[in-house]
Formats: sequence, structure tokens, C-alpha cells
Amino acid sequence: MKDFWNERYGAQDYAYGKAPNQGLKEFLSAQQPVQKPVTHSPQGKSILFLAEGEGRNAVYAATLGYHVVAIDYSDEGRQKTMNLAAEMGVEDLIEYFVMDLTSEDTFAWIQELAKNPKQETQNEPNIHDGNGVPRGFIGAVFCFTHLPVDVCNSLYHACASILDPNGWFFIEGFGKDQLQYQSGGPKNEELLFDEDDLRGVLEPLFEKVVVLSGNKILDEGPFHQGEGHLVTVHAHGVKQ
Repeated sequence: MKDFWNERYGAQDYAYGKAPNQGLKEFLSAQQPVQKPVTHSPQGKSILFLAEGEGRNAVYAATLGYHVVAIDYSDEGRQKTMNLAAEMGVEDLIEYFVMDLTSEDTFAWIQELAKNPKQETQNEPNIHDGNGVPRGFIGAVFCFTHLPVDVCNSLYHACASILDPNGWFFIEGFGKDQLQYQSGGPKNEELLFDEDDLRGVLEPLFEKVVVLSGNKILDEGPFHQGEGHLVTVHAHGVKQ
């Protein structure tokens, strides 16, 4: 799969466009705004982006003043992300790591994000502010990330473990009914989102979980075009 995504993201055009996902854009507009920093954002205003691809959502969040830690399997995706970040003038706010999201090592790595000492190597995230204080993560984003259910569940738990008590989780992707449409997404039903499954795994983790589903018209680059069936989750407040 790494070769598949490197080939897709290696094209000159952005596979899903440069504009952020509309659902995420609307969600972030409803959150408490952050003061745009010169370099790193304040403690408690970092967002983790999983399977971030070419960076359209991460870069948008950075333009709002958030510090971003992004993970994806694709080296080409990372390069496109950093190119877009430079274009938008927010490259100092984005850290992007090429990692396998299906690996147990990655689950453990995510869980360490909010507490490990500052790392100086290129292979580890700078997870502290300039004073050596661990950054809190206010949110996590899981946008069109279609992986086996057990992998997704492990990622949900790992993300919840690093969020601030008032943190949030945004998920959007294709639901089971997407098999009727040709606007994108996997053709394997097991990789598509199920509303009841999402409630079942997220309600024990968050105080409030809202799961929405319905059809939308997608216009996100060449690979997300036309009518599709989407499932969207807004989860708030990490249960202690």
C-alpha cells in the first residue's frame, strides 16, 4: 500500500485538492479560536492528523494557528504537505512523520506524544514548547482514513489517551452505502464506516459523541468527485 499511495501522491496535482475537507473546516470554525503564533502554538493547541496524505487539512489547521503533528505512510504525501505548508507560510507549525498506522509501534508512539521528553532527532516529533513543557493535544482528526476496524479502534484509543480533558475528535469518511456510488473510497465494505460501531467504541472514551450520516456532493480533487455517502463524528470531552 505504501507504493500505491506514493504513486498517487507523486503526481503533480493534489489528489484530493488543496482546500480542506468542508466538514472539518466547518467543525474547526466552531471551536475556540487560537492566537496565530509566529512559530509554535500555545500549549494545549496542537492537533494530531492521522493518514494526512498531501496535507490539505493539516495545512488549513496551521493557518488557523494550531500546531500540527501529522502521520502518514507516504513519503510523497509528506513532501506535498510541506510544499503546501511553505506556500501558505505555515511550515514552522507542521511536523509530519512517515509511519505505518497499522503498526502496534505506531499506536504506542502516539500514546507517548504528550509525555515524552523533547526529541532532537528527525525521526521523533518535537512535542514540547520552547520551555520543555509537553504540548497538550486539543484535537485529533481522522479524515477519510479507511483501515481495518481493529486498527481504527486502536487508533481511537491511542488518540483519546493524549487529548486534553476538553479535547475533541473529528472523524469523516465513507459509510457502508458508499458502495452504491463512484465518488471515491474503498470497495471493501469492511473498510467503510458503520455508525453503530463508531458509537460503540467512542462513547466509552468521550463525554459527548454525535454521529451523523447522509449524502453529500464531493468536489475534492480528481479522486473525490460526485455524490457520496459520508459518516461524520464529532466527539468532545475525554472521559477520565
